[in-house]
Amino acid sequence: MLKKILYILGVFLLLTLLAGGAQAASKTSQPSVKNAKIALEPAEFTYDGTAHVPSVTVTLKGSVLTEGTDYTLAFEDNTEAGKATVRVTGIGDYTGKAKKQFTIRKAENVLPAEPVVLASRA
Repeated sequence: MLKKILYILGVFLLLTLLAGGAQAASKTSQPSVKNAKIALEPAEFTYDGTAHVPSVTVTLKGSVLTEGTDYTLAFEDNTEAGKATVRVTGIGDYTGKAKKQFTIRKAENVLPAEPVVLASRA
């Protein structure tokens, strides 16, 4: 009787371990966007006081991924002059995170083409 109980318990534990291993294997077998190529267009902007959002193309192993299905995007520091960041987070069949920076250049001071004459009050 004790042998039967130990046998059943052993089979149960074995099946539980195998099922857990299969679940872990399925999670790790999902491709990660960490190694994806991220292309930004344009990759550089000029400061104008507005938030800048480049067009983002994410490619992994030769396949172009789809925003909203395969990944989401988040932008940081994309209004002021300096370095801005786009963060890509895998969803659906994809895991992992990646980021790419783009530049917002300072606006140049532009002088008027015609000289400005101030009228004096006399």
